[in-house]
Amino acid sequence: MAHLDLISDIFQRLAERHAKIPPKVLRDVEAEVRADWGGERHYIAKQGETGREQMAERDAAIRRDYAHGERIDFLARRHGISVKRVRQILDLPGGAPWLAPGNTRI
Repeated sequence: MAHLDLISDIFQRLAERHAKIPPKVLRDVEAEVRADWGGERHYIAKQGETGREQMAERDAAIRRDYAHGERIDFLARRHGISVKRVRQILDLPGGAPWLAPGNTRI
């Protein structure tokens, strides 16, 4: 991380990568963002287009591995998510384990 201040870091990266953006535009937008959001605590999702693609790939791998007999608790550990989240991905109604054809392990 280049800066402890998130806004400074973002605008520094923009200035470095997009030299065509006039510095005054960057300063004006930074001032607007600080006026709107300054002093607040924020949540930054790991998603974006890349994050959504990675999550879709992870979810597909979980479904595939579960269909091939992997246990839910193992899949949760492998992917660093909760058992509850694995069950949501697998669309298990009411949290009760749905068994894929031939899958007898939960």
